[in-house]
Amino acid sequence: MVGGMTAALTSRSSAPLDSGRPHQQFKYDADTKLLTSLMNGFCVTAQLSEAGANLAMFQCQKGNEHLQQWSYNVSSGLIQLTVMPSLCIDAGSSTNCSAPKFKNATYCDHGASVKERIDDLLARLTLDGKALFLNAGG
Repeated sequence: MVGGMTAALTSRSSAPLDSGRPHQQFKYDADTKLLTSLMNGFCVTAQLSEAGANLAMFQCQKGNEHLQQWSYNVSSGLIQLTVMPSLCIDAGSSTNCSAPKFKNATYCDHGASVKERIDDLLARLTLDGKALFLNAGG
């Protein structure tokens, strides 16, 4: 994937809804199942790893459809990754530290130093995962 950007989840409680904020506005196309930014047309893209999944903004590309197609479930209100409906966009949690596999990880231990937490997380990342962090700045 080329042209990546980081995506952030922002609380709307501190700022009024403003149509002048295209970086916070998206368009959903039910036919293509793409969720795109009004600011730059990039697709909301799932980045899967052993530790879970994250969201990023990448150019919409053939070959990445499985990571860029989303379904909106009207009855549940969930936005789910079409190829893996067990994954949905979640604005309420920032880590997977409650998962049994990771709950004892040093990077989840708020009593550990920042350096210890970073060292632990970096040791767990694959080379591809590290590359994604390098590319996350755009």
